[in-house]
Amino acid sequence: MTIAKTCLFIALLSYSTVVLTTIFIPKNEIFYRCGQAPYYENPNTLDVIFIGSSHVEWGIDPNTIWEKYGIPAINYTVLGLDLKHSYFLLKEMLKYHQPKVMVIDVWRICDENDANALTNRIANMFPFSWNKIEMINSNPNLDSLHKKMDYYFPLHLYHTRKLDSTDFNFHYHNIERGHFVNFDKKNQEHVFNDCNTIASLTKTEVSYFERIIAYAKQEKIKLIFVSIPHLSSKIDLLKKINAIELLSNKNGIPFINFNKEKNFKAAGLIYSTDVANDSEINGHLNHLGAQKIASFLGEYLQKNYHLANKSKDIAYNFLNENLLTYKTNIKNNFPFSVPTKGNKLEKGMSLLPGDYLSSANNQYKLILQNDGNLVLYNNENKHTWATYTPEKGIVNLIMQEDGNLVLYGQNSTPFWASNTANKPNSFLILQDDGNLVIYQNNIPTWSSNTAQ
Repeated sequence: MTIAKTCLFIALLSYSTVVLTTIFIPKNEIFYRCGQAPYYENPNTLDVIFIGSSHVEWGIDPNTIWEKYGIPAINYTVLGLDLKHSYFLLKEMLKYHQPKVMVIDVWRICDENDANALTNRIANMFPFSWNKIEMINSNPNLDSLHKKMDYYFPLHLYHTRKLDSTDFNFHYHNIERGHFVNFDKKNQEHVFNDCNTIASLTKTEVSYFERIIAYAKQEKIKLIFVSIPHLSSKIDLLKKINAIELLSNKNGIPFINFNKEKNFKAAGLIYSTDVANDSEINGHLNHLGAQKIASFLGEYLQKNYHLANKSKDIAYNFLNENLLTYKTNIKNNFPFSVPTKGNKLEKGMSLLPGDYLSSANNQYKLILQNDGNLVLYNNENKHTWATYTPEKGIVNLIMQEDGNLVLYGQNSTPFWASNTANKPNSFLILQDDGNLVIYQNNIPTWSSNTAQ
């Protein structure tokens, strides 16, 4: 009897820990739009799934593929996703869907320097399962049970977090089908670096590439590898991508490298008009570019995989209705369809990636982008101010009780601050004139100096 009671107690404790962890994990637009996609989408309604990093999220518009070719598709993305972690996302997605084609971006291969942040992002998204355990165990930096427990059951990391109404009132929506809409333009030309040198891949990199192929074959899913444009000047990265392309060819898997000038132009892309002005990243596509990539891939999928046009199928009316809402948002130049946090951050309040503030007149928006940049946009969707913190693994922006506004990454590492500490009872407000201001007792202590 004692053993039975002990087992029951352990089971209840474990169940309670899983449930409470799910409640306290921070939730935001990215969490629901991307991370929760396989759990909320109608099962087995997707013919194509795009897996990748923010380059896929910014660079492929599944609504365009649906509108032009009637192919039901979705982006399943994670900030900074590498090929290794793509394997675990693929396994997770195939628990709920049986697409005909999986398209996987290879922007990163295996980046152990950012492994902890990436493992944490995905662990927060996954329900507790053997797939989650396997992913956590694959991280060489987590070399003890104590370290792994932070990822298995991160309840103690979040249990002191103050919950607000958005933690319970968020409803899954995917009007953008996992695509982040951005209208900004680079407005400059680009000299392509068509690197043709091939780098050596590590055993780990080759292993996960082969695992992806084997698992897709086991599940009878066709694979396509792509390199969505990022136009990086990082030669080592381009060499790795070339190595994956060579491996793909050897295994008979199609590979489309949009970072090659001929493929970039074959998709109809123009650097000055189709690339977002996203500072240091130098290559996320804007919405025009995402539409062109989607058109190119949609035609390729229809031609090579004979995917049926399902736009007239009543079972897919929800996608037609979704498309109407989406096009209305695009027509109104309104890329952010998620609830706003208002125009103010009081002390102790925060923004998570995907959250944004909107001025009371709805003319200006401050968004903590999923790439880690905190950006202020005007009513023409041109950025007027930014923290220039892309690819830093940003976790949140906090209006601290001491009056300091801080952008934090993993392990509470600060990457940007307003340097207004020792000014308690301060608050941040996005004014109707486009100025972002911190006030203490109605006296400004910091400003973005962007008043229009």
